[in-house]
Amino acid sequence: IPNPTGSEAVIPFRLPQDDEVVFCIMTANGQVVHRRTIQAVAGENRITLDASGWAAGIYYYSMEYKGQRIVRKMSVVR
Repeated sequence: IPNPTGSEAVIPFRLPQDDEVVFCIMTANGQVVHRRTIQAVAGENRITLDASGWAAGIYYYSMEYKGQRIVRKMSVVR
């Protein structure tokens, strides 16, 4: 949120229980530009990203939790 983003993006997510989440951002050609492991809690969580130094374009972010992975698209505009 927002999508598209210009400088800061907030990605909300919800978990059924406390656990580790692996979060990655990749360019459209698959290059990983950001990766971190988060100790998330049950319920609502947020990841805040500073995208001010990224080039404009399409990025994909993924979140892995207990062997499950989701991938979503994110646009950065200038």
